[in-house]
Amino acid sequence: MTPEQAYEIISKIAVMYDGFKVEGEDGKARLKIWMQHLRSMPYAPVSQNVDRYIQHQSFPPQIADIAAKEVTEADIVSTMKRWEEEVKAERQAGSIKQFFDYLPPHLQQKYAYLQKEKNQ
Repeated sequence: MTPEQAYEIISKIAVMYDGFKVEGEDGKARLKIWMQHLRSMPYAPVSQNVDRYIQHQSFPPQIADIAAKEVTEADIVSTMKRWEEEVKAERQAGSIKQFFDYLPPHLQQKYAYLQKEKNQ
C-alpha cells in the first residue's frame, strides 16, 4: 500500500480508539513501526480487516489483528501442487476419498443436510 493509504488506516484506528496514541515519542515510534508493516500489505484487505475489527472489538488492534497477505499466483500454484501431492499420497496408500471427505466438519454437516433434503 502507499504511504497515504497506510496513514489512512492508522488515522482510522486512532480516531476510533483513544488508547491508540500517535503523539509523543511513543507515538512516533508506533507510527514508524506501523508504517513499516502496513507498506508491505495490500490496502483493500487491510482496510476491510480494520472495519471488521472496529465492529467487534473495543480495544485498539495490534498489527497482526488486521494484517493481510497479498496472495500471488505463485502462492495459489504452490498450494494446488501441495494438495495434489497430498491426494496422490493418500491414493497410493489406498485411501479413496470423495470431495466431501476433504470438507471441514461444519461444511460436511451442511452438505449432508442438503443431500438428505434433495433425496426426500
